[in-house]
Amino acid sequence: MKKTNCNKSDKTIYVIGHIHPDTDSVCSSICYAHLLSKIYGGKIVPARAGELNPETKYVLKKWKTITPTKLTSLKNKNAILVDHNERSQAVKDIKKANIIEIVDNHPTKPKNAILNIPVESEPSGATASLIAAKYQWFNIKITKPVAGLLLSALLSDTLILKSPSTTKKDRILAKKLAKIAKVNVKKYGQEILISGSVDFSNTKTKSELKKIILSDFKEYKTETKQQKKKTSSYKIGIGQVLVSKFRPVLKQKDRILEEMKLLLPKQKLKQLFLMVTNLKNGKTHLFYVGNKKQVEKKFKTKSKFQLDEKSGIIYLPKICSRKDQVVSLVI
Repeated sequence: MKKTNCNKSDKTIYVIGHIHPDTDSVCSSICYAHLLSKIYGGKIVPARAGELNPETKYVLKKWKTITPTKLTSLKNKNAILVDHNERSQAVKDIKKANIIEIVDNHPTKPKNAILNIPVESEPSGATASLIAAKYQWFNIKITKPVAGLLLSALLSDTLILKSPSTTKKDRILAKKLAKIAKVNVKKYGQEILISGSVDFSNTKTKSELKKIILSDFKEYKTETKQQKKKTSSYKIGIGQVLVSKFRPVLKQKDRILEEMKLLLPKQKLKQLFLMVTNLKNGKTHLFYVGNKKQVEKKFKTKSKFQLDEKSGIIYLPKICSRKDQVVSLVI
């Protein structure tokens, strides 16, 4: 473990997910803190790195779970990170924390990794799947509320097991968790997605649009080669929202793109994308701003995508996963 400036008298350990937290990030924090407390005891506290979105609020209310502590700083604190492993997705002073462990279902990128420490990273639909498996490893009983939270995170992250990131293990776990929670996977999954879906017809102000764009938002650091074998790094951002219909969104496309242009310098990004995904069929409209020529060059070679250069929107008929599909297309 690395040397740290942590207050040694404070032995509290915070289990925390990424900024702009989603349901997997929050539920994984809660359930992993619960599991570790059962195994080791001590003061292990679930935390969140931002405000809750409507879907997560619905899930916590459904399973009568207390909202985790909000932390915007981990300076001099002991922490376990879940559902992320990159600095750009962590609280801003992550280098000043004592990171004990990272549990994540995303690929680890050494150059952008938070710390050079052992990381548990297994391809799966959600970090909640990894934590559910840990309950089984340690033979700790999964209670109905815990099962509900873990299942909620899994169904949310995989769009009810439809995402290409979904594994066979995820499907098996979903059935087991649903049985404990006493819910139907498909029916409850629809409840979750609908609770977090966005109705663009009700957005009237710029602040509302900004909140929607950043509600489920992640930053990624990438590199580009220049002359004389030099490289330069830059950041891109990808947000994602779920909708039941595309028509209200497309009616407001100019307002959405204008707000995205304003956010580009504020977030210090080179490119900004917004995935608007239909929760019923998994199809996506990808809005984009910033270095449009570079984006369009990448997508023009792929005939299966419908590129509207004038509006700044790309129709992705079989794309619904940011992690497994869109990131690889834009970076």
